[in-house]
Amino acid sequence: MLDISDAGISGIIPAWFWNFPPRLTYLNMSNNQLHGNLPDLSSSKLGEFFMIDLSANRFDGSIPLFAPNVISLDLSNNRFSGLVFFLCKLNTPTLLESLNLSNNTLSGELPDCWTYIHNLVILNLANNKFYGKIPDSIGSLVSIQVLHLSNNGFVGNMPMSLQNCSELITIDMGANNLSGMVPPWIGDSLPNLIILNLRSNKLYGRLPLSLCHLSHIQILDLSLNKMKGTIPECIYNLTAMSRTMDTISSAIYVDNMPRGSYTDYASL
Repeated sequence: MLDISDAGISGIIPAWFWNFPPRLTYLNMSNNQLHGNLPDLSSSKLGEFFMIDLSANRFDGSIPLFAPNVISLDLSNNRFSGLVFFLCKLNTPTLLESLNLSNNTLSGELPDCWTYIHNLVILNLANNKFYGKIPDSIGSLVSIQVLHLSNNGFVGNMPMSLQNCSELITIDMGANNLSGMVPPWIGDSLPNLIILNLRSNKLYGRLPLSLCHLSHIQILDLSLNKMKGTIPECIYNLTAMSRTMDTISSAIYVDNMPRGSYTDYASL
């Protein structure tokens, strides 16, 4: 284990540093002022179940390739840019369970090549500059529980392939340009949802009654869309909303018709 997080260090990491000692399993250099590009680490001799946290620095350039035995990769709050084609260069399944690339300046369309990271449980791509449709292959992430894609420029409908991701507990796609109706399969295929945020998009139509099947839902935010009609009465049977934190007695937001109290849930 090597932890030099929040240590006040700065500068470019020297090339020799990346020759990790055998069986190193944890590297944390977060919350410093490190900068520069990261090298290709796909052939590094890392320990089994390796975890990397380089968040909250000033790294830039493209996201590099990492070894297939990395299980957690956090590069959030840096200055990485460009496309995320490193995903498409994976030719064998990886052990990756958590990928956090949020708060960078990554751009372009998401590649349609998520098949080799089917162990992923947490995916956070929020606050970047992605655009285009969300690829269908994201539905191959059958173990995914937390999906953050907010504050980008995604368009089109939510991919139907997400029906395969029955373990999802959080979907945050707020502040994009998604269109179409709220898919009825959300209520039928994603029974474990606790947070559903689709606010600030271009969704239209009526709320599907199947949302009332989300018995675990605690936060439902569909505000700032183009919805019409009334809130189905069965929504008020979703009693999990009353079991949230003291600051959230319930949270139902549909366009300009709030019901109950609301708080910032970005960190949940």
